[in-house]
Amino acid sequence: MCKLGKADGISAFLTRFDPPARAVTVSWRDDAELQAYYLPPGAVEPTGAPGVVCVGETRSKEALFRLMARPSRARGLALLCVELGGPEEEPLRGSIRPETCISAMIDHLADEPGIDPARIAVISDGTASSLVARGIAFDGRAAAAVCDGGLWERWAGDHASPSPIFLADAMLPLGFAMPCPTLIPLRPAKDIDRTYARGLLASRLPQRWGEDGSGRVDLGDGLAAAQSRLPAGSILDWVRDRLRERIR
Repeated sequence: MCKLGKADGISAFLTRFDPPARAVTVSWRDDAELQAYYLPPGAVEPTGAPGVVCVGETRSKEALFRLMARPSRARGLALLCVELGGPEEEPLRGSIRPETCISAMIDHLADEPGIDPARIAVISDGTASSLVARGIAFDGRAAAAVCDGGLWERWAGDHASPSPIFLADAMLPLGFAMPCPTLIPLRPAKDIDRTYARGLLASRLPQRWGEDGSGRVDLGDGLAAAQSRLPAGSILDWVRDRLRERIR
């Protein structure tokens, strides 16, 4: 159990876990590295521990780590929290497509001692962007994903959702396909209208439904979504269950 007062700095927070967390550098490309925090799993399974990459597009890596560290450790998940700048900021400029940063993050976590590379999930912090979805689809290795599933790249206009909703295990509604079970969290007054999102997903399902037994849209009404922040416990429960399904 880790206890932390608000006055404690991030350095103190990192050391209050056993084994402790640490600051790491994720190698991406020649002109850009990504700074991150890594929390190893509390115990390593015989086949390797599952892990989660949390990508902060709107949150700092410090804020994301504080939010996700304790619930990740409680669920036996290794955690890598990486901060990205906005579309006009480094390290997202350059000739290399920005979504390739997701591959660099997965590479780093997979190379950590005791991690099962076949059981790595990727979680976006919920920004109105399809960057993480594109990166997951481009890389193809994630065992589970929590992101917009590409919905923002099809969304037009400014619509509000009347209540929290989760679109789970959804097939990507764009030209590229998500390679793994995907949870799409939509928050009220912040994200895509639920009716429009459901229509986009349904429009892609008929050609894929039932091919591998996983193509379905599950409206996870039982998950407790928060209106203004990532519901870490509910999301990590979903991720943990999907990663358990990948045990070889």
